[in-house]
Amino acid sequence: MLMTMKILLLCLLASTAMAQSTSFTLGTPTADCIAVTSQDGIPTTGGDPAYCPDGFFGDSGLQIWLLHDPLTGESLTMYSCTSVVESDTGVLAAGAVRTVVSSLACPVNYPNFSVTWTGGTTFTYNAVYQSKCVGRFCHRGYVWVYSSASGQLSAVFD
Repeated sequence: MLMTMKILLLCLLASTAMAQSTSFTLGTPTADCIAVTSQDGIPTTGGDPAYCPDGFFGDSGLQIWLLHDPLTGESLTMYSCTSVVESDTGVLAAGAVRTVVSSLACPVNYPNFSVTWTGGTTFTYNAVYQSKCVGRFCHRGYVWVYSSASGQLSAVFD
């Protein structure tokens, strides 16, 4: 009886989906990418982890590089991510804040298996009043300016 219970318990554990996840915060955008400033609450040091909407060198789709892969303990590079805007809130006016929430899906091929990391990002923008003049003509008004961003990804195994 005890042996049967142990076998049932092992089967139950083996059939339960296992998930690994990671979260990250983004810093100041550059020409092609936004630096990852922390991962799982730990400031990133060494390397240049990044979230790159147009690829690492501006020549392809969304790519993400993180310093720590929860599955392998090494760095995690995702070359073929897709992002879909789920909500975009904010009315452009004085003091307004805009929040853009997107879902993410990033397939990764490991040496012995493949997994798709899924999750999302949240980007925040503030309304800022600007004047732009060309010659005698000026345009004045509010524009959205990047404030902060964060994301999270999970890999689920059945």
